[in-house]
Amino acid sequence: MSTSWSSAAPPNPTEGPVCYCGLVCPMIRAKTTNNFGRAYYGCPRWREPNGCTFFRWVDSSSESSEVSRFSGLQRLDELKQKLEAALEREKHVNAEVEIIRKERKILCFIMVVSWVFGAFVFMFTLVYSGLHCRSFP
Repeated sequence: MSTSWSSAAPPNPTEGPVCYCGLVCPMIRAKTTNNFGRAYYGCPRWREPNGCTFFRWVDSSSESSEVSRFSGLQRLDELKQKLEAALEREKHVNAEVEIIRKERKILCFIMVVSWVFGAFVFMFTLVYSGLHCRSFP
């Protein structure tokens, strides 16, 4: 009961053609550089050992193929621009992180100096107030 069709449109365009092993083939979008975004039908069992080799482009004309390639290249250009923008944002974020790290070091230094100063003031107060010499009964 293996049926397939060659040049005719699929019996139901929402389902796709029937492959060599009798399964309905889903429409898939190519992710390769040369055919990015181009639609094709492929058997769901193609990855299995000795799997079905059914494959057919949804658009069979060379004009449709060129349009698909062009739209795929456009998509790649858009992704490249988005990547470049994200890398630029990353540079700015890294610069801000470096500024925050420097500010944190400065604040830690100020905190340590203020604690040391506070300890000296406390010791000075004890020494000159005479509390250190008192004896308790």
